[in-house]
Amino acid sequence: MSQTISTVQIKYDDDVVMARQRARQVARMLEFDEQDQTRVATAVSEVARIFVSEKSPGVVEFGLEGETAPQVLIVGIGSSPPTSKSRKTARIGIDPSLVEWETALVS
Repeated sequence: MSQTISTVQIKYDDDVVMARQRARQVARMLEFDEQDQTRVATAVSEVARIFVSEKSPGVVEFGLEGETAPQVLIVGIGSSPPTSKSRKTARIGIDPSLVEWETALVS
């Protein structure tokens, strides 16, 4: 079960910028190296941009899974609030202790 760190609503181009900035901020707070911060921010930005281009409101949710190290950063991007069962979701799991991407799931 993941603990929510932050959420960003996506509807306009400015929201894509906010999502990218928040992704970088979260990655920095979790002590990702500079290159991984950029990777996380870019991935979030690109998926968020799809929602805006399709004129489909969305939400980005940043969460942390696990209570002890190593914890996993979970980024969920969906077309409705995270509590909804029927949503488009892109879920990216990243273990901050690894240099490479751990997994990328799209359901």
